[in-house]
Amino acid sequence: MRHGYPWSGLALLSAAVLVGAMARPASAQVTIEPEAASGARFKIVVAGQIDVAALMDFSRAVIDPRVARSATPAVELNSPGGSVFAAMAIGVLVRNGGLRTTVGRRHRCDSACVLILAAGVERHAVPGRVHIHRPRVVGQPSIAQASERYDEGVASMRAYLAGMGVREHLLDAMLHVPPDRFRALSGAELQAFALTTARPMQHGSSPGARRPMAIAHARRAP
Repeated sequence: MRHGYPWSGLALLSAAVLVGAMARPASAQVTIEPEAASGARFKIVVAGQIDVAALMDFSRAVIDPRVARSATPAVELNSPGGSVFAAMAIGVLVRNGGLRTTVGRRHRCDSACVLILAAGVERHAVPGRVHIHRPRVVGQPSIAQASERYDEGVASMRAYLAGMGVREHLLDAMLHVPPDRFRALSGAELQAFALTTARPMQHGSSPGARRPMAIAHARRAP
C-alpha cells in the first residue's frame, strides 16, 4: 500500500542538491538485500552519510522490482546523519512508498537519520541506538544569514515531523542538545516521541516546503 505525502518533492530535491554541493564525507551506501533467508522479501539498507548522492541512490532503490514486490519493505538504517534536507527528501520517498523503518541492535541512527526513521509507516528501533542533537548551519554565511537559515530550517523540520505523525516535543528535545554532543533516546522516549509505532502510520499533512536552506546534521568527529 502506498501512502501519499503532500510535501513538495521538487522543493526538497532542490534543497538536497544545494546542501549536497557542500564538501562532505563519503556518501551513504544504499543497497538492496534479502530480508529473510528465503530471499522472497527484500529491504533497503542505508549505511553512512546522508547526502544528495544517497538520495539519488535511494530514489532508484525504492522503485527496484525486488523492493516493489515485497510486502511493506523495510528500510534498515545505520547512519551518523548528514544533510537535513536530503534526509527529509528520503523520508518523503519512504512514506509515499509505504515502507517501514528499522534501527537494529548493532546499528545507530544519529542526527538527520532520525528524520528518515520518522517517515516509516511502521517504525522499530532498539533503545539507546537513536541519537539526537540540534542542526547546524553549514557554509560561511553572515550572522544574520545563519540565523535566518537556522530558523527557517527548524520550521521546515517541525512541519515535516508533524506531517509524519511524530510528537512536536521531539524537535524541542533536539534543540536542547548542542550540535557537537548527542543524546541517546530510551525506549520510553522513543515511544513518547512516536518514533516507534505499535500500528502502521497513515500519511499526514504539512505546509509546502520552504526555500532551500544549507542546514545539516553531522555526527561529531571521533
